[in-house]
Amino acid sequence: MGNTKRNFERYTPTGMAVWIREKGAAEDSALQVNIQNICAGGAKCMSPVLYGNGTLLHVDFELPQFSEIIQVSAIVRHVDCEEDGYALTGLEFLEVHNLDRDTLFKYLTEVLK
Repeated sequence: MGNTKRNFERYTPTGMAVWIREKGAAEDSALQVNIQNICAGGAKCMSPVLYGNGTLLHVDFELPQFSEIIQVSAIVRHVDCEEDGYALTGLEFLEVHNLDRDTLFKYLTEVLK
């Protein structure tokens, strides 16, 4: 991601469950990933699968203190392979439904801040 200027403040989440799968893949193919940081525009996660730059993903977030599952379409923008076999994967959120965006923003600004 280099020197790209960030539009949103990044937060380090705790207790957040997140699943990713390639767009169009069956729901049961989703993999749970560990989020390193998150903002309103994207997230950085540790993935057991190496997705290439430009891969479209479906992302489900289960936020602590909220009952809704947040569903997001994302694109892989950056990948670094780690020594432990995981891929540090930078995601840019493409589509977030308005209600989900409001819930995510509330979580980021009120719970994590």
